[in-house]
Amino acid sequence: IIYVTAHERAVKCIPENLPIPAVMAYGYTKSGRVPSVVVDEQQGTYELVEHLIEKGHRRIGVITGKTDSFHMQGRLLGYQKALRDNQIVYDPELVLIGDWTRESGYKYADQLLGKKVTAIFCMNDLMAGGVYDRADELGLDIPEDISIVGYDNRQLSSYYKPPLTTVELPLHDIGYKAADVMIEMLKGKIKEQKEELIYQVGCKELIRDSVKQLS
Repeated sequence: IIYVTAHERAVKCIPENLPIPAVMAYGYTKSGRVPSVVVDEQQGTYELVEHLIEKGHRRIGVITGKTDSFHMQGRLLGYQKALRDNQIVYDPELVLIGDWTRESGYKYADQLLGKKVTAIFCMNDLMAGGVYDRADELGLDIPEDISIVGYDNRQLSSYYKPPLTTVELPLHDIGYKAADVMIEMLKGKIKEQKEELIYQVGCKELIRDSVKQLS
């Protein structure tokens, strides 16, 4: 059985004593018997924030998703690691807790702009759209006045004006890897372990037109 979830979360619908091999795609089983195949959220965010830093941005605000989300937790770790590796002090006041909606991006845009950030990392493209909306109301040019990046590569993100720099979720690769893990299990090459079995799949950064090169 390969069970595919709608979004990454802990799922316990597969019994530990199932008599046939099972793999969880895009979800966590917390099991050493049923492997999980998930997105490497930390790697995707790390590369995205590295891109901002390479463009000269050091004061980077964040609008997160809900705190109980695996997506949020992994992406926050990636943001923090990128800052640390570039000798930038992590400032928790630049990290605001959103809820994945366009409305929360709109709501928190003013707070981050008031903190004089030069770039805003939204943990999904919907919230980035909310920041675009508020920037437009304020007469701000993207990326001339504020740089914005998102995550997920929703179809709409390429139609934002300007098109949004974001990270593409490797959903096809997750399915491929889950099938590969299943084949290895059927061959007896993957054995049950005491600790949970997790396979991570890397993301692809999509560079578009929403980030300014600072002098």
